[in-house]
Amino acid sequence: MAGAYAYYGYDLAALAAAGEENPLTEDMFEAYLQAQGLEYILDPASGEEVSVLAWLRQTAAGGGVEGPYALVLRQINEDIDTSNPMNFERNYLAAMLDAHSRDVERARQAFLEDLIEVFGSDAAAIYEALLTIHSPGGE
Repeated sequence: MAGAYAYYGYDLAALAAAGEENPLTEDMFEAYLQAQGLEYILDPASGEEVSVLAWLRQTAAGGGVEGPYALVLRQINEDIDTSNPMNFERNYLAAMLDAHSRDVERARQAFLEDLIEVFGSDAAAIYEALLTIHSPGGE
């Protein structure tokens, strides 16, 4: 993925510092993969060939419109489209989280307050709720 940003001339750190939406689209990523001959890679776990584009779609979709990463992105820039899965692409998201640590902390606190509002002091229920959250790329 990081190669696709460089291929199109995007400086990920600068995008993140400015709190900009991810300019890379799935179509652009697919064109990059084709140009580089990287449409398929070997899965290290299974040894089978997997589609890189399918992998991207699966991992980027883990954010979710109301997930914790969406809360962080909206804390950074309320205009970021959290229904766009490319805004949950790992490299972009990591750059955003790194560039906006104060916003991450505010979002983390707001998320905790939301959990307490819903579950009260029931730590087991909060833990169960946290287990249902998928991080980008998580299973």
